[in-house]
Amino acid sequence: LYHYELRKARWREAMAAVVSIFDGERVLEVQMRQSGITPILTGTLPKARFSVVDLDEPTEEGSEAIAYRGARFNRRPASFDVVLCSMALHPLSPAEKLALLKEIRRVLRHGGSVFIADIDKPLTAIERRLLRGLAYYFGSHTTAAHLDGTWVELIQQAGFTDVKTMQSKTYFTARISILRARRK
Repeated sequence: LYHYELRKARWREAMAAVVSIFDGERVLEVQMRQSGITPILTGTLPKARFSVVDLDEPTEEGSEAIAYRGARFNRRPASFDVVLCSMALHPLSPAEKLALLKEIRRVLRHGGSVFIADIDKPLTAIERRLLRGLAYYFGSHTTAAHLDGTWVELIQQAGFTDVKTMQSKTYFTARISILRARRK
């Protein structure tokens, strides 16, 4: 079920519908387990320049990133106009979540936006069961902030402003929220 949620569920189309990307912009997508939406967007935005980092796939030194949970992207500060963070936060510890968000902020240009899709506070028993299962898989310290919804506060702690929930909906067995935040 978890892998279905990541790669097949309709949250990907919903996220693609709410992101604001224009031709010519530089876009970074940070994802876990090939859960990203870049394949959906590249067909509609042929002039946007996309880079993808999968935190579960190691990359070679000197490439787009050194991909690991506390990754430091091999880019100058303010390199991207938009950053997409697709289901990359819930498997991380709170410290790793905050470190990743700070690194995303570092590579995002001033005035740029980050769009984040991730598992949010469950409202039903089946949603709670999924998160409890993920707690066994990744560790309870990774999912605690998603069980109570406090993971959203980490976005502000990382220095983002104007954090707004664009959508929060149940897809199959998980409540997935799509948020937008800005770097001032």
